[in-house]
Amino acid sequence: MRDDQDQLLLDLGEPTAQDAGAIRAVRVGSRTLQLRGAVIDTYWRFAVARQQVFHLRAAGAPPPWTTDPIIGRHKFTNVYRAADRVSQYLIRDVIYNGSQDAEELVFRVLLFKIFNKIETWELLTRELGGRPTWDGYDFATYERILGAAMGRGERIYSAAYIVPNPAFGEARKAGNHLALLLMPRSPFPRCTDDDKRLASALTVLGILDARPAEATPDGKRLGGCDDDDRLAYAEQSYRISASRVDVPSFYREAAIRDGWKQAPVPEQEEGVTQICLTKVINSRNVYLSVRYSGRPEEKDGGEYFLQASSGPSGGNLC
Repeated sequence: MRDDQDQLLLDLGEPTAQDAGAIRAVRVGSRTLQLRGAVIDTYWRFAVARQQVFHLRAAGAPPPWTTDPIIGRHKFTNVYRAADRVSQYLIRDVIYNGSQDAEELVFRVLLFKIFNKIETWELLTRELGGRPTWDGYDFATYERILGAAMGRGERIYSAAYIVPNPAFGEARKAGNHLALLLMPRSPFPRCTDDDKRLASALTVLGILDARPAEATPDGKRLGGCDDDDRLAYAEQSYRISASRVDVPSFYREAAIRDGWKQAPVPEQEEGVTQICLTKVINSRNVYLSVRYSGRPEEKDGGEYFLQASSGPSGGNLC
């Protein structure tokens, strides 16, 4: 692609009449826009001039910070959203001030941005005796605090933008927004006790000990439960001195003798998963797979991975 299509001209000099009327091809993502030069130049001149005002104010320079009559007379948002006063408060006093646990971070950001008002956050902090936390979140307490503030005629929402009122059956919009934070009860899945018990059962499966005569375990058995998606799993890697061609048939036969049933191998890059079998363990569908980093006939010997895994949906994980 040509440079004149990929780059916007940021020269702050006065455009010529020819430049102003010319049509310019501009790539925005996957789209190509046909814009007049005057439109492009005006947009970037404004952005640069507005950012210069921000830098002068931040440096403590006295007004006026611009000679542009429009920018000098009217209010405009900052070029960078993070430079706004409320966004700076969110970053400094909400995100980085408190526990950095993922659940706590998400809760604080959602709670703050729903109302998007510094005074509301400080009201909650003051009335709660400390910053709001997900671990201590109580719907009734928060609703009482905000309801009392509205009863005193205080505004608890910013006028910068309007968050739609979710229909959770509460009498006030604030109550519906507070109820939204409970949907679901946790912002992240987190492994349950049942998930962890299943993971423990998978690590001692006899099928994971089965191996051809030429194969030896390659490292410790891995296993556990992944909190991101509640995936319970156990995996054993093996290194084999002979060809890997017969490994899939070995495990298919051994697993069927152990009560596993064949399952379809999902579409994927050829050679990744060689077999897929399933079995119900602890009332959950568990999937057994043999994987390679390449096709088994590519070379004699090498490594392969035997894994048993189960997710909460029961879907095929091969």
